[in-house]
Formats: sequence, structure tokens, C-alpha cells
Amino acid sequence: MKNRASLLFTILFFFTAFSSLAHAGQEPAALTLMVYMCGSNLESRGGAGSKDLLEMGSSGYDAAKVNVLVMTGGSKRWALNIPKNALCIYTPDGENLKMLESYDSASMGDPSCLKTLLDYGYENFPAQRYALILWNHGGGPMNGVCIDELYRADTLTMEELYGALSASPAANEKLEWIGFDACLMGSAEVASLLSPFARYMIASEETEPGNGWDYNFLKGLDADPDGAATGQRIIDGYFAAADDGFDLTLSCVDLSKLEDLETRLDTLFDAMEIGSGNYALFSYAAGNTRSFGKAAGDAYSYDLIDLQALIKMLEPQQQEDADLALQALDEAVVCSRSTIESGGLSVYHPYENKADYAASWSSLYPALGFSEGYTDYISRFAGFLFGTSEVTWENLSAMPTGDAGIFALPLTEGQQEMLSGAVMHVLKWDENEDTYSSICSVNQLTLEDGVLYAPCPDTTLHVLGPNGGPVLGPVPYEILSDGTFTVYANYCMEQAADSPQAETLVNGRSEGLKRDFGSYSFDTDDTGTAGLDDHSSAGSSSSSTAGSDVPSGGADTVQSSSLSDIISATPAVTTHVSPVDADQLGETLTVPETVSLHVSATPVSSNGFLFQPQAATSGNAISPVSGEALTAASAGTVVIGTAGSGTDLSSLTPVGTQSFREDQIVVDLSAAALEQPDQAQQPEVLHARLQCRAAEDGSVQILETWLYDEESDTWSTRGSFDASLYPLITFPAAQKVPAAINGALTGIGSWTLAGTQAPSVQTSDLQLAFLPQAEAGNICIAFEVTDTQNQTWCSIPLQYMAE
Repeated sequence: MKNRASLLFTILFFFTAFSSLAHAGQEPAALTLMVYMCGSNLESRGGAGSKDLLEMGSSGYDAAKVNVLVMTGGSKRWALNIPKNALCIYTPDGENLKMLESYDSASMGDPSCLKTLLDYGYENFPAQRYALILWNHGGGPMNGVCIDELYRADTLTMEELYGALSASPAANEKLEWIGFDACLMGSAEVASLLSPFARYMIASEETEPGNGWDYNFLKGLDADPDGAATGQRIIDGYFAAADDGFDLTLSCVDLSKLEDLETRLDTLFDAMEIGSGNYALFSYAAGNTRSFGKAAGDAYSYDLIDLQALIKMLEPQQQEDADLALQALDEAVVCSRSTIESGGLSVYHPYENKADYAASWSSLYPALGFSEGYTDYISRFAGFLFGTSEVTWENLSAMPTGDAGIFALPLTEGQQEMLSGAVMHVLKWDENEDTYSSICSVNQLTLEDGVLYAPCPDTTLHVLGPNGGPVLGPVPYEILSDGTFTVYANYCMEQAADSPQAETLVNGRSEGLKRDFGSYSFDTDDTGTAGLDDHSSAGSSSSSTAGSDVPSGGADTVQSSSLSDIISATPAVTTHVSPVDADQLGETLTVPETVSLHVSATPVSSNGFLFQPQAATSGNAISPVSGEALTAASAGTVVIGTAGSGTDLSSLTPVGTQSFREDQIVVDLSAAALEQPDQAQQPEVLHARLQCRAAEDGSVQILETWLYDEESDTWSTRGSFDASLYPLITFPAAQKVPAAINGALTGIGSWTLAGTQAPSVQTSDLQLAFLPQAEAGNICIAFEVTDTQNQTWCSIPLQYMAE
């Protein structure tokens, strides 16, 4: 009997061993792709993450050859039925999204969370190659990536990203490629930091539109020979799916070439000697090279410029070394596409954002470990940027010309050499308050024979009511170099019309006139137009002549388009749910968000598993409830205990469903209808920047609507949004400049909001129109100039009366 048992054990042992060997001998998948999806406000306000999950599920990729793992988190709300209080790993499986694993809620700005995803992917889904996508907002090498809105906008810094990769299996077995479906991450510093952990990087120099990448590229991943081939397909799909009107860039970089690129940059910038006699040349290069992240004239600057353009700017200083650096850059960027002129990689260069450099970036940048030669050059450049100016800018005086509509500002030879940019302001003088208020800013300047010239419009912008008369005005606006102009407004719910938010102008600093390095001619620095949120094409005519000027005065009013017409409502879509039914609790549990129950991944069934509620909005502790207790309850009367009281779920309206099957949560993608945020989730005040054009026939056309996100401090472009939620528009009061000694203005830093009351008007039947400027009274003009140290100076205002 013992021998028979031994023989049986031996047979079973060899059978088991053979089966294990046979399983181990199976060919691993071609690729395991891990997506680190930090939803943030991109998901909670627009469902962008859920839409990309739908794209993944419907892409038709071969799940037998490609593993796709998505870790979700970082968002207050998901359009799909994804828990917002846990980190979950899903795989798109045809029409379903299956949960594979979940973890306690944590910040996706914590590097340990990224390491968790990498560990899970490498250990549980072995493959011939591995890849990683970081999905979220991006802020370049200085600000990092992945902003978690659940944890006070905690962000994954470059140091933390490096730490997560160093502690993960990618440190020993390189990722084939790492991609950033996020803005501004296509920098040389980021590429250098990733080079020990991946073979290729796919990222954008510029901001990305809200729809981001097209995830149909997943189909065919198994056939791509390397990351370069995948990068080319991602780039092509990105451009094919994007709407017109955005500045797009996307590059695939061979990270094995970064060492040679850095060596060439070391040589080039080591040889750059910066002194008081030539600092202006380097300042011109920094201030006039193609910059990124300036969507909607955002006042915040990331100080990211195109590396290729910077090298070309400085090429005359070190011709041979610059040529070799350009060659190394060209070899590193294996494929790239752009709607603007760019070389595929950006680089940080301090210039506009002096505050962040002084506060932390001066020490943070050397810690990135990028090219020592370039890092030292940055330090030497900053020494002059923050130094004492050798040119006096005091007592600048504007003067009239022979043309009543043209004004001038003479400059000394030294001022011309140190001039970086300029803009002219049209002001109104208030004798009672001893202040100047802004009527408009003009960026249409030219420099001739040491004199700045600018045209002054003889009309002011007003809002007209249904009867055609002015409701309020003048409304401050900014005339751009191409003839378009911008206006700031706040869209408000009725209950928020008197709130401080409704009285605040979110104002981006004008780009103004930018000086062209080398030729010393003037041109306006183009700003990016890519957004961060969902968007649609602008609801306006495109037949107007580009660059047409603001119409001159004469008529009482100018016929214009209605403000409400340019805003089309987005249809509200709600998620279909089923009521609580105890008979279904073995497989499905419906959780009403009206009591804000947050569930863990512990399965619910009738065989002893636990349903473990985590928390309630009210702060009451919720007791664990076993599967037996749930199924034992009578149909429709399931009660979950809360701090000594009971909540009858059947009496509440369910708004979300989680299905538990075995050890998985399944979201049905085939029936998914992404809901838009309802009124309770909309901000009470929406800051907007309207880009308009005055057509030849005198009509005002609103070309585009930019919306501001206070949490991420970014602008995004949208052609439409739901105006029905915002019955009021407040036009913030014009900015005011307090008069200084001898009537001179002290520069942009002294500009403040006027008063505490922002005028509000109903949105229906409103029009923008220009009225003769003389009605404004006490009109003055003042030039504001920027020097090569990025300091601003204003001329003494010149008073005149429009004819």
C-alpha cells in the first residue's frame, strides 16, 4: 500500500512538473504595456481618461500577444464605474474593463505607486518587451507630471520618477519605450533622466489637446519591431485624430543617443563666454526662441524653448560645435512631426519665470544631472539675468506724431540694444482716484530708426443690451499683432454673481512685441493654442480677412454676434443604473453616491466574502457587512450600519453600479455612455478668455473660447461649453495703475484690480460693439517695454483727446 502510494505520488509529481514545464515553455506575450492613468481634473471634468479607456477597449489589439494594464486613480470622479477612492489595475478586454488588482487610495504623485504598477506588470505579465505610458497633465522637467487632485495636486517630480524607475524591474530590464500622454514632457532633460531605463521616449514639446493620443495604435503593437516603429505609429495617429487649430508636436527619441548629445552640448556651451558686452545676444536667444506652454497667453511660463532653435540662434558664436550638436540632436530624434517649426526636443532656459528660478529651480536644475556644460551655462546666464542693468530706463516719454492715430517712443542707443519687447497701453485717467485704468493694449508695434511706433484705436469696446445701447464699458481688451483681440469674462451661476471669484480677472500678461535675435527686426512671438481639456471647433465664421484692423469709430454701434450664440450646450448624459435587489447581491451591488459610499476591491458574494465600505462623506464610520448578511436581507431593504443609525438604500436613487465577479470588477464598455459633469459639479464661476476678430464689415466674431482651470493653473481651448448653467456674465473691472512720482508708471508689477465690484449682465441678447473712444474721456497712452533682463518699464502717460 505504501509502495502504491509512493508510485502514485511519483506519477503526480512528474505530471505536475511536466505541466509546469509545458506552461513555462509557452511563448510570452510580445509586449506588456503599463499605463499610469492619473485622472485628475481631465477625468473629473471631461471624462478624458474614461474616453481613452474606451479607445483602448475598442482598438482591437490582440490580447493574446499584448498585455495592456491600466492603473487608475488621482481623480475626484470617473465617468466610467471606476472607484475613486482606490488605486485599481484594469485590463481592457474587448467590451469589458476587468479589474485585476486594487490597492488602498494613495497619491499618484507618490513614486511608490508607480513602482507598484511596474512591479505588478513585470511579475504577473511576463513579455518579450515592456512599455510604460504616463497619462495626465505635464509641466516639463521643472514641474513634473501626474497631478493628483485627491491629494492637494501632489505631483510626480523628475526626482521621484527617477526613484520609482530605479527601484523597479526597469532598472535591470529596460522598458522598450516610455511615453507621456501629457503636455510639455518632450524635453532633453527628461530624455536624459529616462535613458538608463528605456530605449525610446515618446513625448510632446508643446501642450497637448484634450483628446490626447489616439489609442487605436494598440492594434498592431505585437508586430512592431521596436519602440521606434511604435513611436512612428503613435505620432501619425496623434496628428490624424487631432482637430485643426492646435499647435501639435510629438517626437520619438532614441535614448541611447542622449549621452552623445549631452557630450556635444557640453562642448558647445562650455565655450559660450557671457559678459556685459554680449549678454544681450544670449538674452535675445532665450527670449525669442520658440517657446512652449504659452497657451492662451498664459501668464505662467515654463521657460521651455526648442533646443534646435536655441542652438541655431547661437550657431554664429561657435559654428563647428553648434553643427556637431545639431547633428547629435538629429540622430537622437528618430521621428518627429509638428505643425510648428521645432526640432523634437525642448530644453529649460531661465528667462521669463524669474520667480520660480529664484525660489527653487536654480537648485533643482543641477540636480537633474543634465549636461554639465549646459547647466553651467544656465548658471552663468542667470547671473546676468538677475544682475544690475547697465542701462537707465527712467523718464521714458511717449510723443505724438504727425498722424493723430500713431504714437511714438524714442529710445537711446543703449536702450535699443537692451530692448527685448514692447506693448502700448491705452489708458483712462481718473483724477478722483489718482489712477490710470486700462482700456486696451496694443501689440502692433514697429521699430524704425530708434523709435517705437504704435497705432492707437479710436474706438472702445462695450457690451450692448437688447435695446442696442451700452450696458457697461469700456471693457478692457488686448489687440494682437494679427489684428485679432482678446477679452476676459467670467461666466457665473446666479448664486455666485457677487462672489469674490466673479470679481477676479484671470489675466495673462501680454506677449507683446518680441525682438528677433540677429536681424534686430521685430515680430510677435507666436503662442501655442493647444488645450488640456475636451474641445470642439470654434463656433464662428472663418471667412473674415485675417489681420483686419479694429473698425474705426463713427457709427453709434457696430453690429456684432451675440455672446450667447457662440456657446453651444453640451448634452448631458447620465449613467444607467439598476435599483438595489438582494437577489442580485451574489454578483452585483448597487452603491448610491448620494451617501458617498466608497468601496474597496474586496469581492461581494454569498460565500463568505466581505463588502467593506471605506468611508462616508458625512464622516460617519461604516461597519463592515458580510456577504451572508447582505444576501440574508429581504429584497429591497438592504441596510448598511452607520454610526448607530441605518440607511435604507432602497429609498435612495442609485447613481452608480459596481459589478463583482470572482476576484474582478467588470465595467461594460460596450454600453458605456460617458456622462458630463452635472450642475453640482460645475464650478460656480468659469473664467474665460475670448479671442475675437473685427471683420471688414465691422462685425465682431468670437473665434475661440479659452477656459481657465484654477486647480491646475492652466488655460484650455474649447469652441463651446454649456452656457445654460451660467446665466450671468461678469466683466471684471479694468485694471488700474496707481500714478507714481512725476506721473511715471512703474511697470506691470504695479497693476492691480480696480475696486471690488465686477459688473454683471444677463447672457441673453448681449453683443460686443465698439463706440467712439472720445466717450471714455481723459484718454492717455503709455508704452511698456521689456529689457533683456526681463524687467518691465513704462513711459510717462501722454494725454490726448480722440478726434
